[in-house]
Amino acid sequence: MSNQFKQSTTFVDDNNPEIDNSKGAQPFEMNELQGAGGGRDRSFSYQSETARNFDQANVNKAKDGVKELMADVITKAKSRAVEIKDQARQEGYKAGYDTGFQKGEDAAREEFSPFLETIHTLIKELNDFRTMMYSKEAQREKNKQLDKAKKKPRTLKKL
Repeated sequence: MSNQFKQSTTFVDDNNPEIDNSKGAQPFEMNELQGAGGGRDRSFSYQSETARNFDQANVNKAKDGVKELMADVITKAKSRAVEIKDQARQEGYKAGYDTGFQKGEDAAREEFSPFLETIHTLIKELNDFRTMMYSKEAQREKNKQLDKAKKKPRTLKKL
């Protein structure tokens, strides 16, 4: 041992009188923790019929507890089944609605496409006509102003 540790600071079992404390520190052995009954049979067995505790009152309590648990489980399973059924119905309704809406939109587009093309053509022709008329009107207005200016003699004002 080193100088800083003294004999009194080592671990000694004060409760066990068989070990001689006067010798000083004893080396640790794993067998000390296992105890004297290390070779016992550790298999499970009932010592008597009364130890099983099959009293009719306890059996009835256990049956009632199991019935309550089963009732709760069945209730929860039924409510979950209803939730799943409702969710599936809503998802199916939405999918059917979306599919039907898309088919209706495609059918309407196909049915009215010639009409829409005719309307677009007419709108384009009207825009072209309007542009042409505005330019003619603007030219006519410009010519009117020029004619007016030619008819009226200019007089210079002196300042």
